[in-house]
Amino acid sequence: MPRFLLILLTFTLFTAEKCKNESSSVVEIQFTKTNSYCGGAAPSDLMLKNIATPHPFNGTMLYLYDKNIMCIDSFYAKDDSTYKTAVPIGEYTIRLVPEMKLIDGDKESTKNCVIEYKQRVLKTISIASDTAILVNLHFDCNPCYPPPP
Repeated sequence: MPRFLLILLTFTLFTAEKCKNESSSVVEIQFTKTNSYCGGAAPSDLMLKNIATPHPFNGTMLYLYDKNIMCIDSFYAKDDSTYKTAVPIGEYTIRLVPEMKLIDGDKESTKNCVIEYKQRVLKTISIASDTAILVNLHFDCNPCYPPPP
């Protein structure tokens, strides 16, 4: 029995030490958004300038994925469009979906096109230390549907 306790204590110490060694950084992200003009009546210069100017991004859930395409965090950008979290040092992607779906069959079908479009990477960020970053999310036109006349 004492030998089992010694093994258990040793395992616990090494496991705890490994957790301490994983570097995490506190990152504060401020989100803005821009859009593309997606058709319809000819836009005015003011309209084109407005959609190209970054505006606070809020009111939508965003999801943070690691390099293994695992969703590790989610956040709801509030009125001030900021989000604060602690993550290990590394590269991350920001997406609009909480989980990735496999696309099977015809990739040209509208259903699969929409799934792929929603799963796209909005932005890749690299975290190397505690930091505050500004992330602009640009929203292109949805290629799954024809543009308005």
